[in-house]
Amino acid sequence: MNREWLEACVTAGEFLYGEFPVSVLFKMYSRTYGDASEQEIAASIRESLMMHLEDGIVTPVVVNKGPLMKMFQDADREGNPYASAHYIKSETERLRKIRKIGKDITEYYIPSMSEIKQLITNEYITTKETEDVRKIMERANVDFSTAKKIWGSLLTGKIAPRPAVSNICGKVMTITGGNVDPEDIKEITLRAIDFVNSAPRRCLNGWSPQKLSEKNLTDAYLFKLENLIDEKAFGEAAKMFENDEDDEYDEEPVWPVQNPIVRGQKIGRNEPCPCGSGRKYKNCCGKNV
Repeated sequence: MNREWLEACVTAGEFLYGEFPVSVLFKMYSRTYGDASEQEIAASIRESLMMHLEDGIVTPVVVNKGPLMKMFQDADREGNPYASAHYIKSETERLRKIRKIGKDITEYYIPSMSEIKQLITNEYITTKETEDVRKIMERANVDFSTAKKIWGSLLTGKIAPRPAVSNICGKVMTITGGNVDPEDIKEITLRAIDFVNSAPRRCLNGWSPQKLSEKNLTDAYLFKLENLIDEKAFGEAAKMFENDEDDEYDEEPVWPVQNPIVRGQKIGRNEPCPCGSGRKYKNCCGKNV
């Protein structure tokens, strides 16, 4: 048995699921190595310091004193979304409650070798969607660590999709002082939505809404552009939207830019936010400007 790889699978499993059946760990390990039985893997878990086995479920070890507890507390304060399960007893119960959100998803997503390595090295999985957001943030001189924390918070259920999208857009808007072209705002927000849909969820047994859709399992968990808009505000905003004749918007959601903005024009704090939230700019993306 490759114990180093087994530990990597345990760590990645904790990140991806919180707690999970030992049968899932066996599938993760066996996808790369076929030299151990499920029983042998279960026996090895009993020797782990970070995770232990309870009735066939691999679950985080909770510590309540000493340097190990301080390590987890420090990691939690620094924004690590996975650390709290190791020193807050109620965290495991919270994770079990949010799992009920996706109770119709019974199959576990089994990550590839590359995804496991990325999880334990970077604490997130690199995808086209994460790289698109990275590029947007780099252009705006925004540290990608913001998006990385949001990715982890989406995974662990500590942030909902709507505020996740708003936070990504708001960070870019704050750095640029609100001087953003409407076309750039559209790109930023659409890429942020793709980012949110590509992030796995513990409540979905490690699946991302995007992968569930691609596998034709369900589209129910996809976050869509119209989800950003209050239903009443959306109708009025749509009326004010001006399409360019050359653009094709067939089967595309209407982008609710309520007030046309020109490049370099600063957004008034009491004007509707260009991200389409339906709120005033000062209460949305311009909150920290």
